[in-house]
Amino acid sequence: MLERQSANARLHALIGDAANTLSPAHIQRIADKLAEAAAPAAQPALLAHLREMKPDRCANGSPWGERRLNAGRCDDLASVSRCLYGLTSVLRLLHAAQLTASEAERDQQLGACEIDGLLHAARCLADSAASALHAPAIGV
Repeated sequence: MLERQSANARLHALIGDAANTLSPAHIQRIADKLAEAAAPAAQPALLAHLREMKPDRCANGSPWGERRLNAGRCDDLASVSRCLYGLTSVLRLLHAAQLTASEAERDQQLGACEIDGLLHAARCLADSAASALHAPAIGV
């Protein structure tokens, strides 16, 4: 009963005495719609995932798990995890491109520029992982 009175009071504030003429079912439906309208809109999944990506996280989204290392070294190793995950993806693309080149028509293949870009990305990811692995570990 208290919930109905509360919903009725909100409606009365919005539409005045006309709220007194509504059935309890209508009051509840209107109260539900008002609650839906007041709820924050769900953000797109892509934006939610982008906001969750943090530089101290591994490729799987979790923090580096070794407790005996300092935070900086954990960040370095999480970076290595992300680089190796990206490198694996690039190498899979290159392997698929190689298989396609031997089996498919020319218009279904990646161009030389795309292949070159993927090779460059692979080198950069490998270099970045190596740099993070060999970063000076102070206080470990």
